[in-house]
Amino acid sequence: MMKEINHVLFVVNPIAGNDNKEVLIDLVQTELRNQNIELTVYTTTGDGDGHQIKDLVKKHKFDRVFIAGGDGTIKITTEAILGKNLPIAIFTAGSANGFAKNFDLPSTYEEQLKVALSDFVFKMDLVKINDHISLHLADFGVNAELIQNYDKAEWRGKVSYLMQSVPTLMKSGHPFEFDISTDGKSFSIEASVLSIANCQKYGTGACINPTGLMDDGKFEIIAFKSLNLIEIVKTFTNQVELNPEFAETHSVSGATITCKDPVPFQIDGEYLGELTKIEISILKKGLELFVPESFKANT
Repeated sequence: MMKEINHVLFVVNPIAGNDNKEVLIDLVQTELRNQNIELTVYTTTGDGDGHQIKDLVKKHKFDRVFIAGGDGTIKITTEAILGKNLPIAIFTAGSANGFAKNFDLPSTYEEQLKVALSDFVFKMDLVKINDHISLHLADFGVNAELIQNYDKAEWRGKVSYLMQSVPTLMKSGHPFEFDISTDGKSFSIEASVLSIANCQKYGTGACINPTGLMDDGKFEIIAFKSLNLIEIVKTFTNQVELNPEFAETHSVSGATITCKDPVPFQIDGEYLGELTKIEISILKKGLELFVPESFKANT
């Protein structure tokens, strides 16, 4: 059983997604007031949010953290509370909610609030990449280029994301060559996309790591050797493994990845520029997350 809930921190990104966050805040405030639970609401501004959340955690004794926003909001909050033994609960208020798609969360805020106040916690690993935390998926290559172009676009949403695909593919210099050192061995590989995966799914719903576990002390390096349309479509189905001719997977506990020329890189949907080297390690059971009782982590 979880300890008694006395005080909750609620981190809200007011511009994530399309929903009116005031309605959600009112819902949470009312329920917690009825249960005599104190609530502190922090609204993100995009300016120093991580430091502000850290300060709040230092000043108050929170029992759990609610987060309403997309992957970026969850990532900033997770980094701010790392090592504080504070479990989190997610309200899917972002545009894609890629991380949340891996946990079978209910679709309504009312049901998500029930999960947030429950005792069902999943202790999952986190992946550290250089000085960043990755919640679910990072990658080098074409997808990172696509995210960069999407960030520059005037329109948002999945349609805009798809519209950026063709020009991105036409201009991309893929495949890229990578040198990988991991678990006592070294090898080189060419890939259009080189993914570092802790979870299974992208925000689009594509499952690119069907056999990966989030609590086994390992992550997967997945080299997509080509952009085969048929195989890409299969990632949106209930496939149990990837075609080895399409993707090569290595399950590891740590790695160094280098490339001769700078290659676009992203973590959890945040474009970080063109890099030539990353160091990757695993943070075992680094995050406690409230999930539905029905959730199964494929363990």
